[in-house]
Amino acid sequence: MTEWASRPLGELLELVIDHRGKTPKKMGFDDFDRTGYPVLSAKHVKTDELVNLDSIRFASEQMYKKWMKVEIQEGDIVLTSEAPMGEVFYLDGKTKYVLGQRVFGLRPNKEEIDSLYLVAWLTSQKGRRQLEARASGSTVLGIKQSELLQIEVDLPPMRIQSQIAKQRHDLSRKIELNRKINKTLEEMAQAIFKSWFVDFDPVKARMAAIENGDDPQRAAMRAISGKSDEELDALPREQFDQLAATADLFPSALTDSELGPIPEGWEVKPFSDLVNLDTTSVKPFESPNKIWEHFSIPAFDEGKRPSYEAGEEIKSNKYAVKPGAILVSKLNPHFPRTWWVEPTDYESAICSTEFMQFVPYDVSKRGFIYGLVQSGLFQEGIAQRVTGTTGSRQRAQPKAVVAMPVIVPSGELVAVYSELANSMAAKKESNLEQCDTLAITRDALLPKLLSGEISVGAAEKELEVAA
Repeated sequence: MTEWASRPLGELLELVIDHRGKTPKKMGFDDFDRTGYPVLSAKHVKTDELVNLDSIRFASEQMYKKWMKVEIQEGDIVLTSEAPMGEVFYLDGKTKYVLGQRVFGLRPNKEEIDSLYLVAWLTSQKGRRQLEARASGSTVLGIKQSELLQIEVDLPPMRIQSQIAKQRHDLSRKIELNRKINKTLEEMAQAIFKSWFVDFDPVKARMAAIENGDDPQRAAMRAISGKSDEELDALPREQFDQLAATADLFPSALTDSELGPIPEGWEVKPFSDLVNLDTTSVKPFESPNKIWEHFSIPAFDEGKRPSYEAGEEIKSNKYAVKPGAILVSKLNPHFPRTWWVEPTDYESAICSTEFMQFVPYDVSKRGFIYGLVQSGLFQEGIAQRVTGTTGSRQRAQPKAVVAMPVIVPSGELVAVYSELANSMAAKKESNLEQCDTLAITRDALLPKLLSGEISVGAAEKELEVAA
């Protein structure tokens, strides 16, 4: 620690990009575009990741050149200035972004400070306290550029900066990789559900094969697997037989129903035939010292991990979370929130009453139910069953939602899909648990490293245990 200095942030930067007050109209444009260069604002930046990308806006080539007089480059850092303040994202230079309002673009002087070390310091408890100490605002906390540049940054020798930066970055990359794997698993499960139960691809493939005098089983196998005949023939026998058995579960014709054409033998039933809308009420405040595992809307938005709160901190009634539950937000259904929850202890698991809690009558079919409520058709149905006029005031009507008609395939096919989806969900949960462990380890080690309390070597030993 004797070699460590403390310097104002302003002395460690080559450049600060601050577009406070800049708007398309002030730049001579009508508005942002639907394609082009992505525009980052505070709502898209969360420490170590970009979020809410479905609502991101874009700048045209002309706007980009006029707006970004200085382009971002690898090693630059985005720091949110308010709403919320203090979220940090490292830019790898692979994508050209437009920096919008409520974010700073920071370019560290590489002779003075390692970019990833600055990320580590800004995300540490000490860094956040420095930001908060210089922030202002009664309702929304924010920091001005003049105040930001005065915060004092602990500055060890460059060698130690690089070591600290590498350790935090390695842990954060592992967390990011797990999140990407989970996103891929989620997309795969949704794509399969849509192909099988919305677009009826295997059924249509069988129908076309029969019409053309081809083998319907082989056609369905191609539709399910996305493989050619040559690739199918090269599969191991057990995998081939399993795929053939699945293909045979799909019918070879469509029939009319109240929801339009559906595969022959499938049924249309109210959603309530598959799930119970559970509203068992709990009053956590009556057990003020008990720690509750709280599945809330903010917890969902923060990464789909529950918060742990004492009963005295929870002022309103909640729902008791039941085994196999799938939570679907009532709020603003145009931005869906669907949560496959895995409480550690059902005796203390609760959820916000802003969720609809759907509990499958047959928990083994949970994967199918989860795919169903995530499907575009089901989400459209929710959006059509709301009270309120616009935006955040809209709420889905639970009783109307649970009464919605849904397409129900054969029990055997539901079981096959559910087994697949349940397996993917278990893998996602395992990845999330590992993310929790890695984040706890990172956040525990970082202040010790930044204060010189432990050496880099000692931290590496703790990392080996966590990994």
